[in-house]
Amino acid sequence: MADKATGILARLASLVTTIGSAVGASISADIVAVKSVVDGGATTTDLNKVPKSDGSTVWNATAQTTIQTKAKAALDAYDPPTRTEATSDKDEILAGQGGGLTAKQLAILGASVSGSPALIEYVSDVAAAADPNTSKWNLTQDNDAIVTHIIGGNTEEPFWIFTGGSVGGDSCGISSGEHYAWGINYAIPPTSIIMEGYTQFGDLTSRGYFGFTEVTSSLGDASVTARAGAEPSGIYCDNDTVLAVSSDGTLESTDVSAYFSDGTKVKVKIVITASAVNFFIDDTLRATHTTRISSNVLMAAAQSTNANGVQSNIRVFQGLTVWTE
Repeated sequence: MADKATGILARLASLVTTIGSAVGASISADIVAVKSVVDGGATTTDLNKVPKSDGSTVWNATAQTTIQTKAKAALDAYDPPTRTEATSDKDEILAGQGGGLTAKQLAILGASVSGSPALIEYVSDVAAAADPNTSKWNLTQDNDAIVTHIIGGNTEEPFWIFTGGSVGGDSCGISSGEHYAWGINYAIPPTSIIMEGYTQFGDLTSRGYFGFTEVTSSLGDASVTARAGAEPSGIYCDNDTVLAVSSDGTLESTDVSAYFSDGTKVKVKIVITASAVNFFIDDTLRATHTTRISSNVLMAAAQSTNANGVQSNIRVFQGLTVWTE
């Protein structure tokens, strides 16, 4: 029995010795080692490498640099478009859909284009059986020379500028006046002023005019020779001769008679810039004037005069448009 007690005591003494031994040799030493690690040893160093931010503790420097590097690499790989590239893509999409609205289309819609709204809304104002509205149009009508509304139920013809009777020199005309006017020499000038529409001279022996004229000019005799000071830029018919004319007070003209005939509807386009007046007839350039270009404010006008023994008439068809670019 004594031997057993002695053995137990010996084993306890050995256990106590082990517990009190150095690190790795005793339980107490190992507990101390574990506590040391938890309190601030290697584990604390490793935790400092973990990106973290709670609003008061900022990202550590290593994490910040790494995150920024990775974010930049991702953006570089994405390669977002520049403004120029994005604009080009937008234009390409619009082109694929028939393009964006042109200056002319904006004018037809009645939108302001370079400060000059659309004439078309005024033309369209003249409905069937309605005479031109004098609050929107300037009219001249001598005796039985008249500007009348749509005739014969033909809704393509808002105006028929007609000189009837037998009184030589009677004239009539219609213009946009100061309601709508355009000038190539405005303080902020447009690059170009453009009129496009269909017109028809009933008899080329007669006298008539279609185009631009100086905004304060009266619509008397259609003769551009007599009215060179009104600085017309348009198509002039007189005694079987049709001229493309422009003026800065002195007339410049080109014979375009070959492209007109009695009672035939013709598409006319007049383009005025600071350096030239171009005349297109049925979409083909037929005359260019570079010497005599009006610097005045211009209005759209059509005129007719009883001359050459003929009762003159001019028709201006629906779709007359003036716009600037």
